[in-house]
Amino acid sequence: MSVVVGYIDTPEGRAALERGKVEARLRDATLVVAHSRYGDGRSSDGDSVVVERDLELVDRRLDADRIPHRIRRLTKGQSPGEDLVEILEEEHAELVVIGLRRRPLTGDPVVGDTAATLLMRSTCPVMCIRA
Repeated sequence: MSVVVGYIDTPEGRAALERGKVEARLRDATLVVAHSRYGDGRSSDGDSVVVERDLELVDRRLDADRIPHRIRRLTKGQSPGEDLVEILEEEHAELVVIGLRRRPLTGDPVVGDTAATLLMRSTCPVMCIRA
């Protein structure tokens, strides 16, 4: 079994990764860190060289923390939500952890496309984390 984290290098993504680490330890599960890119190789969150460097750092930190893990880099041309739904099924996930943004003026959580897709189509519980 596994715990899947939808990860991008943002405060919300880092908070989701930290909670995913806790959940993987509690469940004695493998942590699967999923980062989605569009089909042309563009990252949904920035320059691909910077993204690769960040994912390598995440990999090294998880190694140092002795957390069994896999990094999944996706470039299927689907939305990040659709990519994550597929990963949940492939990995037999028991939980998915994602970060939620806040609206700047109100501070209310924002449910974006990825969160909405997961909430509607996930095959396992969805844990939403704020930074």
